[in-house]
Amino acid sequence: MDSKRRVEQIKVTQVEEETRQEREVKERIRNMKIEAARREAEEAVSPIKEGLSQLTAKIFEAASEMSEKLKGANFVSGSLAKRARQMCQWYQLMNFTGDTSPKTLDKLQNAAGREVKQRTTQEMQSALSDLIRLTSVQSKKLLDEDRLSALEL
Repeated sequence: MDSKRRVEQIKVTQVEEETRQEREVKERIRNMKIEAARREAEEAVSPIKEGLSQLTAKIFEAASEMSEKLKGANFVSGSLAKRARQMCQWYQLMNFTGDTSPKTLDKLQNAAGREVKQRTTQEMQSALSDLIRLTSVQSKKLLDEDRLSALEL
């Protein structure tokens, strides 16, 4: 009787061990699938992030350059105002993310779109400063996200 009981106990132990191993294998497979899906999603999002980063950098550079040209100027030149309007239009065409930057760009476009006698360097400088501040904040956010995702890996 004792040997029969021992055999039954061994069988139960074997079944429990097989069940545990099966569970572990299923968990590993599940984790591998999750990791593969995460990599695919990251690969799909990465070019978009890169594009947004480049777009933000271009706007930052252009706004900084325009701001430098305005320093010490008594008026806003027509070419500078035209460049500001074109930059705003270009960004609006490229904005597919529902970004709030257009509000800041609208301020710049309004300042640049006024008649020559109504354009003021202070208004343009204020709009450009807001845009520079906004793009530097966006760049910092993208950089922080990249650092966090690098730490995850």
